[in-house]
Amino acid sequence: MSLASLQKVALFITRAKIDDALTYLQQFGIFEVVRDAKTADEIATEIPTPIRFQNIEARIADLQFVIRFLTPVAPAATSFRNKLLGARVEASEAEALVALQQDFTQVVSDCTNAEEEKNRIIAERTKLHELETALHAWKELEIPLDFARSTRSAEVRLGSIEENDLADFLLEIENNPLVFVHVISHVNKSAYILAAYHSSIAAEMRQHFEIFRFAEAEFTNVHHTAAQTLRDVSHQKRDLEHREHNVLLQMQRLAKNLPEIKLAHDALKWEQEKKHAISLSSTTKTTYCLTGWVPSKQFATVKSGIAAITDQGELVRLESEPDEQAPVQFVNSRFIRPFQTITEFFGYPQKAEIDPTPFLAPFFVIFFGFCLTDAGYGLLLTLTFAVALRVIPASKEMKDILLLLLFCGISTIIWGVVFGGYFGMKPEQLPFLVNSDTGMFFGQVFDPVEDLVPKIMLIAYGFGLVQLLLGVALALATHLRAGNRFKAYFVSLPTILAVTFTVFWALGLATQSLEQTSGILDFFANASPLFGKAALAMLVVLIFSMGSGNFFLRPVLGTLILANEIIGWASNLLSYSRLFALGLATGIIAFSFNQVAATVGEMMPTPVAIPVMIIVILIGHSLNIALNFIGALVHTARLQFVEFFGRFFEGGGKRFSPLTRKSVYLFDPTR
Repeated sequence: MSLASLQKVALFITRAKIDDALTYLQQFGIFEVVRDAKTADEIATEIPTPIRFQNIEARIADLQFVIRFLTPVAPAATSFRNKLLGARVEASEAEALVALQQDFTQVVSDCTNAEEEKNRIIAERTKLHELETALHAWKELEIPLDFARSTRSAEVRLGSIEENDLADFLLEIENNPLVFVHVISHVNKSAYILAAYHSSIAAEMRQHFEIFRFAEAEFTNVHHTAAQTLRDVSHQKRDLEHREHNVLLQMQRLAKNLPEIKLAHDALKWEQEKKHAISLSSTTKTTYCLTGWVPSKQFATVKSGIAAITDQGELVRLESEPDEQAPVQFVNSRFIRPFQTITEFFGYPQKAEIDPTPFLAPFFVIFFGFCLTDAGYGLLLTLTFAVALRVIPASKEMKDILLLLLFCGISTIIWGVVFGGYFGMKPEQLPFLVNSDTGMFFGQVFDPVEDLVPKIMLIAYGFGLVQLLLGVALALATHLRAGNRFKAYFVSLPTILAVTFTVFWALGLATQSLEQTSGILDFFANASPLFGKAALAMLVVLIFSMGSGNFFLRPVLGTLILANEIIGWASNLLSYSRLFALGLATGIIAFSFNQVAATVGEMMPTPVAIPVMIIVILIGHSLNIALNFIGALVHTARLQFVEFFGRFFEGGGKRFSPLTRKSVYLFDPTR
């Protein structure tokens, strides 16, 4: 059994000891608090929150702001280990709880002020940039920009006209002695002009401006010439740079507090989880009642632990409702646990379902190696993930993923040896690995090209057939656990027997065509009629049992259902062709890159050819291993999710999420 049995419990604890009890439960991660439907009416009212848990969300938000604000200026990691840790802080839970006691109010206030100053600087810089851009075209104008634009007898306008329209505009007004136009500059296909004219022709000039799309320039609070104002802007920008530098220095000083702030953030998250647990409880004036789940095997441990903390608490067993589904907790061995990630990605088993992890694990490893089939690539993957397991300070979940990939690398080595895959090289290129008796590599059993049809194809389909039959067998077990004996005995069992007998019948017919048979082949050849009749009988059973409705319609409906089942089996079985297709592609692409490198090398002098060939080989094989590594993962996972899980596994269960001390930034090497 790879799923833990969970016991529904109720914890009664006094208000004075609630924090001690929650701390204990967090440390061991064995108690999930839920809201009990039976007491929904009682806990619908607001549960009073202890003072120490108040304002936690606001404090967390403040620390998250500080972390986000100061992280860009934090000192860079110096050691390789710290670089791998990234944003995490290597410390213990005790140090995090100590950091929680520190007062970071002043740091939060300083960061808030620094951010406001940064925003002011950004706004002022944007404004200065816009003013600088606007003044650039007028720097040759030697009069202050705040001059009077209108007098009793004249008007003056500053603005721009597109260069293509300038000549036509000047042509329109050249014969009018009451107009003076001076072109200041040409910038970005626009002509910037000063136009002065008598007030008597103001209406006429406005028409000209409208026709030629004259864009008037307005300058507010500019009391000097454009050139002088530009010099002032330069001074102001330097002042902004100085202010920005001071803000940066202040942020760097504040960033020295980041490790403690991150630890305090995680400790506050633990306190927030306690607050959430209290919000799910029911309460009296003196007592909290927390309803939840614990692993059945650890009930006594939790009970004795609570008793050791206080004599003001009691853990009792509860009877779960018939339709109530307990959370799901996997219990697998060290070597199976890494594959839980695959199952979790799809979903968690429901109440009567079986954990598919132990059953998918060997197929996942085998299929991955079958998709790559290159011992050289497998060796690189194995060494990479073995070193990563030893060097990278990863979490438990990440180590499980690395271990899964390590298994896949080992499988790739094995299949690479079986298929003779060594970086796409031929036996004559690696004579020291060649068996002189066979002319193939030592340990090689198949030639990927010569034996593709039918040997390798049959191996892939054989693995697929075994996995599909296993899926139906697990469906049979699931139906029995759920009490659905009809589906177990009249759907799953007939399917297993029919497929099995059909396979044996086909093997018997195939061996009858051989001139000489021996051993098991004789058995198949002689027994094929028997298997054929048995298979036919099972098909008839399926026809009559899988249908529904009127007795006379059952054969028709059953036949349609059976036809659909046969098509489904055929399509699912054909999906396993991706195994040998990807394996063949890996070898062919590797061989092609080798040929490209050799061809390029022949076209160049030896001193130049060698480094060029090395570069081509490194780049080519790196791309090949990266793309086929991803392809092997994706397609192998797809075979599990669609073909295998589709036979027996629906998912939809709820993960067991006990009170625990999850960490965003803390990395405790002792855990």
